[in-house]
Amino acid sequence: MLRAREVKDRIERNTTLDKLHGTADSASHFQQPLNYQAIYIDENDIAAYTVKTIDDTHTINKTLHLMPPENI
Repeated sequence: MLRAREVKDRIERNTTLDKLHGTADSASHFQQPLNYQAIYIDENDIAAYTVKTIDDTHTINKTLHLMPPENI
């Protein structure tokens, strides 16, 4: 038989997992999982990638196009 603390921990863990998976049925039943897709590109990443292409012999006299993998 489980102790009271173990039962409480299991309930909290299951509730947390349900909230993460969007299947919680208690107070958060009105929240729908968000299906938004977005691409976040940091300016520092683009700058670092651009600077690295300066020294690359394959990119001499070429145009650099930075595009996400899919059109979202």
